[in-house]
Amino acid sequence: MVGKKVVGVSAGGEHTGLWTEEGELFTFGRWEAGPRGTQDEPVPRLVDALAGLKVIRASAGKHHSAEL
Repeated sequence: MVGKKVVGVSAGGEHTGLWTEEGELFTFGRWEAGPRGTQDEPVPRLVDALAGLKVIRASAGKHHSAEL
């Protein structure tokens, strides 16, 4: 994350997503399912499943996250 310009953030019940000027999505918090399975992630990590795509918006809720 060092040197990345964050342009948006969305916080859900137990997880957070943020996206950069380049369109990369990083997430952290508690995951009970999803791209990383069940685990806690204390620091923002790049979502590899979206590599090559440009994220322009994200929304996090109690039990979901969605990206455009």
